[in-house]
Amino acid sequence: MLRSLFFFVVFSCPLLTAAQHELLRNDSLEKALTDAPDTTKIKIYHAAADTLPALAWKTALGYEEKALALALPTGSARVIADCHTRMGVLFRNHSAYRAAITHYKKAIEAAPSPNEAYLAETFLELGIAFLRLAQLDSATHSLQEGLRISKHYNNASNEAAVYNMLGNVAKEENNYSAASEWYIRSAQLFEKINDKSGLTQSLSNVGNLQLLMGNEDQALEYALKSLSIAEDIKKKSSIAYSNRLLGRIYRKQQRYDDAIRVSLDAIKIYQSLGAQRDIAETHLATGNTFYDKNDFHSALEQYFMTIKTARGIGDSVNMAYGYTAAGFAYQVLRRHDQAHHYYDTAMTLAGIKKIPALQMDIHDNLSALYADHGNYKSAFEHHIRFTQLKDSLEEIRNRQEAEELEAKYNSEKKEREIQKLNAENALKALQLDQHATERNYLIGLTVLSVLLIGVFYNLYKTKLKSSRKLQELDEMKSRFFANISHEFRTPLSLILGPLQAKLQHASSPEEKGEIGRMVRNANRLLRLINQILDLSRIESGNLKIRVTERNISGLLGLIFSSFSSLAEQKGINYHHLAEDDSITGYIDADKLEKILYNLLSNAFKFTPEGGEITMHSRRQYDRLVIQIKDSGVGISPDKQAMIFNRFFQIDDSPTRPDEGTGIGLALARELAELHRGKISVTSTIGQGSEFMLVLPIAKSVFKAEEIGVSGDQAVTGSNFIPAGIAGHLPFPEGDHDHRPLVLIAEDNADMLHFIGDVLQAHFRVTSARDGQEAWQKTQETIPDLIISDLMMPKMDGAALCRLVKQTAGTSHIPLILLTARADHKSRIEGLRTGADDYLTKPFNAEELSVRVNNLIELRSRLRSLFREQVTVLPTDIPLAAPDAIFLKKVIAIVETHHSNALFGVEEFTHEVALSRMQLHRKLKSLTGKSPGEFIRQFRLERAKQLLALKGIQVSEVAYRVGFNNLSNFTKVFKDFTGHTPSEFMQQENEVARPE
Repeated sequence: MLRSLFFFVVFSCPLLTAAQHELLRNDSLEKALTDAPDTTKIKIYHAAADTLPALAWKTALGYEEKALALALPTGSARVIADCHTRMGVLFRNHSAYRAAITHYKKAIEAAPSPNEAYLAETFLELGIAFLRLAQLDSATHSLQEGLRISKHYNNASNEAAVYNMLGNVAKEENNYSAASEWYIRSAQLFEKINDKSGLTQSLSNVGNLQLLMGNEDQALEYALKSLSIAEDIKKKSSIAYSNRLLGRIYRKQQRYDDAIRVSLDAIKIYQSLGAQRDIAETHLATGNTFYDKNDFHSALEQYFMTIKTARGIGDSVNMAYGYTAAGFAYQVLRRHDQAHHYYDTAMTLAGIKKIPALQMDIHDNLSALYADHGNYKSAFEHHIRFTQLKDSLEEIRNRQEAEELEAKYNSEKKEREIQKLNAENALKALQLDQHATERNYLIGLTVLSVLLIGVFYNLYKTKLKSSRKLQELDEMKSRFFANISHEFRTPLSLILGPLQAKLQHASSPEEKGEIGRMVRNANRLLRLINQILDLSRIESGNLKIRVTERNISGLLGLIFSSFSSLAEQKGINYHHLAEDDSITGYIDADKLEKILYNLLSNAFKFTPEGGEITMHSRRQYDRLVIQIKDSGVGISPDKQAMIFNRFFQIDDSPTRPDEGTGIGLALARELAELHRGKISVTSTIGQGSEFMLVLPIAKSVFKAEEIGVSGDQAVTGSNFIPAGIAGHLPFPEGDHDHRPLVLIAEDNADMLHFIGDVLQAHFRVTSARDGQEAWQKTQETIPDLIISDLMMPKMDGAALCRLVKQTAGTSHIPLILLTARADHKSRIEGLRTGADDYLTKPFNAEELSVRVNNLIELRSRLRSLFREQVTVLPTDIPLAAPDAIFLKKVIAIVETHHSNALFGVEEFTHEVALSRMQLHRKLKSLTGKSPGEFIRQFRLERAKQLLALKGIQVSEVAYRVGFNNLSNFTKVFKDFTGHTPSEFMQQENEVARPE
């Protein structure tokens, strides 16, 4: 009876449903099992669990738990380990990886030693579970144990499966070369033992790897072959995976409808198998395809299914990716509130699961989101976090490279020690000679010291003479500026008058902005001239003070408020702390305005965005005390005593971050002293500076002729415009704008806007405020042309030009230098840096536009010429020397590796030593071809050369140019030439045959 029951379960179970399996729980069956041996009951429960549908996995788990309960009292290590392993597989198939790992470890612990044959499958399953949790080191260790046992007991099937999983681990580590070797070994072994189920897995993985390396045709070939085998053996999981892979390939080929169709087929199969994690991942991939198709609403539906499915199994990783994708779709749909909500949730999950690459993408998207809202402060903060994460990931990669170098160092250590011993012996020999010459050196050093003392004394006398001459020149310079400043005021007044009238009647915002820039810069020039005149009048004694009794608090409020818009623009916390709101006294309003203007301008100039500036005013007895404190860069102690000297600048280099003449603080101090007051400064590098102004305001301090009629006078408005009020705004650019991209590197906001206005009608325009930012944007965007000012903060235009022209990834970009230096020598120096053109300020707007267009058109013609001469050596093509060297290098690399079927885009980028994106943009700019197209065309051109030879077979030609599949080679060759290889060979032979 028991034997009949056993065979009934084993052979009839495939016909049972999940509900029918409940028969095992009825009283009669339980009574029958009661009298059976425990080993028989365990087998019946295993058989019942194996034949259940995938969706009834919890019922199957119940059978396995009953089997385990029976196995434990037997004390049989193998039976207990088998029960734990089977339970682990059930958990693993349904994405409960940590529960699966617990059972696998219990199976291993139950065995008398870790070398038992039946543990080969357990270690394999443990490695798979660790891989799913991205614990790659643990996965590798478990798989290596499984491989060791499989080889020892000649378990070829398990050995091939381990090879396949080791390939998956290597792929996750981005070691595609190692992954390819593991997959090929797995496929060969599965094919040898005729294991089609395993073979379809290996072929799918090879196809996936080919796709990652950019070899789409080879990936498609492997995916279709894998699908055919999986359908032949009716293995659902492999059919689903092959369809997922096809979906990714079709998406890459922009066959979006086909990609969606096969992805949805995969989802249906995974649903029947209950593979929740695979369902979530496939929904995410399908959503991305809908996104590429611009069907954002369908994409969102798929992303929601990803989130829902992942949440059901506690899969935080796929939830994080789903929320990120949904946020980006909402951002494109300009539903910013939803986008922000999904990004926040994704950021939280990415932080919990420690996915820095995803956090980096979210910060980048949030930066764009805030910028779109006009919240540039938050946009900048997220951009900084994006940059920090990017740098952190680079640091991790650098650390890994350092560890590899350290291993190499240890392997060469002995050889270096031998070399060190040889060097020490040679050093001892040298030391013997050294003692003999030390006396001669000592005598020579004494003589030299005496000579140097004489030279330094003469230099000191010369320096004193030079100092006196410099002082005389400084005085002459002051007189010169004072005289010429008078001549500037009349034409400036004639310029400002009509401009201010036009500003009031401007017909459009663009016209108003353009005239406004003219007025601001003319006023700035007028202020500079007035400051020079004031210094000259103070020096000659012609500048007098005129104090009146007035409400000083109101005057301070007006002056303070004049900088409010600049503070808002720069994101600076700007405060006025007034201890007394009704300070009255005798003051020269004009002098106080000029003093405070220069002090506040100086504070704003050296305080970065997000900093703080505070003006603190109070009355102290009969004195007005004003303290202006900033959180800027600070002033070193050795320069604090000189900042009030005329024409002195803390940083007078061409790369100084701010413009200035060195007049403002000198004028402020001399006006304060003229007012019987004083200015002092305290500062700490990196923490900021504090200027204190103390002015007497009692009537008794001033002479009768210095006191005027009392009354409140308004601060002059026409000249009181804070420098830098013009913002650094982005230029508009359409979502599908394919015009050439021009990068403008200019630290002057008005000049930047002027150039942008000239060019943006015909070009896309982006901007940078200094040379360092321009270099970063050049690497990120690879513009079609760069326009750079010669003198900029952090990195000047000449250094930027040299960097662009000496870097392989950017050397092709034309660059125009702008400068105010018009002399012939400066022009020659600018062109020597590698600049393609050189313009002096002021320049004609139409001339600039024409020169930009000519340079871009020339680059386009050169690119077209190369397309026509792809097989010609770079030296035969009229390109700039760096571009010719680059093209010669890449052709040599492809020449060396084109016969290697595994040589793809990934290997190409490694050999060229550029990132994938940089190589793509560089080749696209010079040749119009992507790296993959470049390799393929080279191989096909070489194939044409080989087919023209006599006595060569088509299959041999295909192998020699890197094609492993003859049918694929025939198809690709025909698409390229219009003829099959055989037809092409026949035509060549007919041409060569004499008549």
